[in-house]
Amino acid sequence: MKFGTAKVNGVNTFVLSPKGDAFYSWADYAKYFPQDKTITETKNLLDFVKRTEPLTSHLKRNLGAFEKLPKFEISEKDWQLPFTPLMFRDFYCFEEHVKNARKGRGLEMIPEWYEAPIFYYSNHLSFRGPFDDIAYPKDSQELDLELEIACVIGREIRNANLEEARAAIFGYSLVNDWTARDFQRFEMKVNMGPTKGKDFATSFGSYIITPDEIESIRSQKGYDVEVVAEINGEVLTQRNWKHIQYSFEEMLVRASKNCTIYPGEVIASGTIGGGCLMEHNVLKNEKRWLKKGDVVTLKWLPKGPTISNRIGNEA
Repeated sequence: MKFGTAKVNGVNTFVLSPKGDAFYSWADYAKYFPQDKTITETKNLLDFVKRTEPLTSHLKRNLGAFEKLPKFEISEKDWQLPFTPLMFRDFYCFEEHVKNARKGRGLEMIPEWYEAPIFYYSNHLSFRGPFDDIAYPKDSQELDLELEIACVIGREIRNANLEEARAAIFGYSLVNDWTARDFQRFEMKVNMGPTKGKDFATSFGSYIITPDEIESIRSQKGYDVEVVAEINGEVLTQRNWKHIQYSFEEMLVRASKNCTIYPGEVIASGTIGGGCLMEHNVLKNEKRWLKKGDVVTLKWLPKGPTISNRIGNEA
């Protein structure tokens, strides 16, 4: 299934696709079950995520209802921020990116990176929609993109094992973890951060794909999914999710250790290899950064979530 929030007749609407590519309004579906409070009290995608188990079961039992509902064609730029996450943790799980980042600081690969997935907390309230303009961070001169996979949590877990972690995954999407490299560099010198290097904006969307949709292409620790990052239509990188070092289940085992993870939280994979300008600058000995007016596009190939943001003036 696919879930998202989109403009329908000018109104932000919780939409879903139970199968195929046709999308329907949740509100239209709910009208068929006026006596079921679990259905009627679910008004948006975050409500749904918090009630994943009963609502998903209800959908699977009542797929025939969609034959009676109007279909909606969602144009790409109608997609809005799916929802504001309750919490955001960002991991560091692609070896190519980690090696390039450390090379840029004159460092060898750290052995501990291979022992457990590591993450930091960022600002869940600064999430932006997949086609929103992004304000250039004030006083920064080195704005960068980061191409990442997002995972939405749909079940409460604590001290989870791999099986429990897998059951807690509601679905996947894309994240652009925008980064002010000059801010980040300053903070990391004192072994803190990246805080101000990251907390100004994170793009999320365009829609969420449930694991059953891609189970047939599960490969290694991820899925056989190509993702691409473009700047003004120029391909910066194209890589495959399956090359990730740690699965999202392993990330959730780590994140839930002595800590409760709640439905509506989002975690991200960390930057896919070559998915930021910083890496290319290291490899090519350049100093290229994003500029105001640039359009940064992330795509899940061949057909999936898309993020495309224009960089505007300072906030």
